[in-house]
Amino acid sequence: MTGLRERLPPYMVPAFYVALEKLPLLPNGKLDRRALPATDAVAYRQQEFQEPQGETERSIAAIWAEVLELPVDRISRHDNFFALGGHSLLAIRLISRIRTILNVELPIHALFEAPTTAGSALRLIDHAFQTADALSVLLPI
Repeated sequence: MTGLRERLPPYMVPAFYVALEKLPLLPNGKLDRRALPATDAVAYRQQEFQEPQGETERSIAAIWAEVLELPVDRISRHDNFFALGGHSLLAIRLISRIRTILNVELPIHALFEAPTTAGSALRLIDHAFQTADALSVLLPI
């Protein structure tokens, strides 16, 4: 896995591997995805569970739970949104829910750059301060 981390961007490195004797195939030779072993979102965790800290992280974890349809008590502050089943369409829904619930316009690239609840909370706070600073410069004009 270390070799992959050196050569691939983080989003392309597999969260975990499942050893199979052989790949299940359909009669036409294609991969039978339905016959693959089921995975659980908990299996994607790379670190020990840590409860979200602070009001911002807890709010983000609650929004993640809603969007990913997971229990909020299973969202750790270091879980990766995409490893828990998130994808680009859910990312857009997540950003929309953050805008609606927290009243903050967070750019979509912030989630890709910081895909954990802790990282998203920091991005959210930084973005809010940057927006406030930009407006304070415009007010005297």
